[in-house]
Amino acid sequence: MMNVRTGLTVFSIAIILVACGCGKDASQTGSASQPKKSVEKSVFINDTKMTLSILKGKFSQSEIIPLRLRLTNTSDQKITLHFPSSQKFDFSVKDKDGNEIWRWSANKSYAMSLTTLEIKPGEHQDFFAKIEAGVLKSGSYSVEGTSSADELFNETLSIDITVS
Repeated sequence: MMNVRTGLTVFSIAIILVACGCGKDASQTGSASQPKKSVEKSVFINDTKMTLSILKGKFSQSEIIPLRLRLTNTSDQKITLHFPSSQKFDFSVKDKDGNEIWRWSANKSYAMSLTTLEIKPGEHQDFFAKIEAGVLKSGSYSVEGTSSADELFNETLSIDITVS
């Protein structure tokens, strides 16, 4: 009876360790097969943290570049963001000379009515877009993300990428 109990205890501990990854975060394992962390830039404005994220810094022309703009409420109270239209965010890509090559909102229409967005304490709102790297020639670019919330003063975040 004691051997069965000991065996079950050892087995249970082994299952728990495997399920928990032996206490290591996947980013700490150093395995070459783990995906790299995304490239991010952030700014704090009032009680909002605005973060632009891109999967990585180098892309081939056959890839899709996923973009995310995150607005996080860093306060302990609900915040309300005010927008001059139904458009809440935008992304653009500029070449090394500052010429705009691509804009997410191009050819889109937005209601010209004031809108709001409420974000609870500690929560966030994500906005996504993607661009096919094939529309860009090989070279260096700046990806920009912005929110049109009045409280964020049209702050723009920028991350440099390379397409080959």
